[in-house]
Amino acid sequence: MKILDENNNVVKEATVTGDFYLDNDGDGKFETTISENVSGTANGQGEAKLDSGKFDASTGDDVKFKVTDVDHPDFTYEPDNNNETSETTTI
Repeated sequence: MKILDENNNVVKEATVTGDFYLDNDGDGKFETTISENVSGTANGQGEAKLDSGKFDASTGDDVKFKVTDVDHPDFTYEPDNNNETSETTTI
């Protein structure tokens, strides 16, 4: 997950928190919660590594990480102003 400010500048050392979900039936609803309140800190490129832990999935299943909070001493997280609040990948 890459963290940027309102001017698309990298935000270093922001703590990103969110939840992982699984869509294992292809309906796009992500009904299965994999893990909650997972957090990571953005590096010098504004990228935070987030670990869902182990879970059962099959090839073709989709996993989504949805941001619930971003904490940084110089910025206020305003989710309604985001261009993107989640990332999805296919296994």
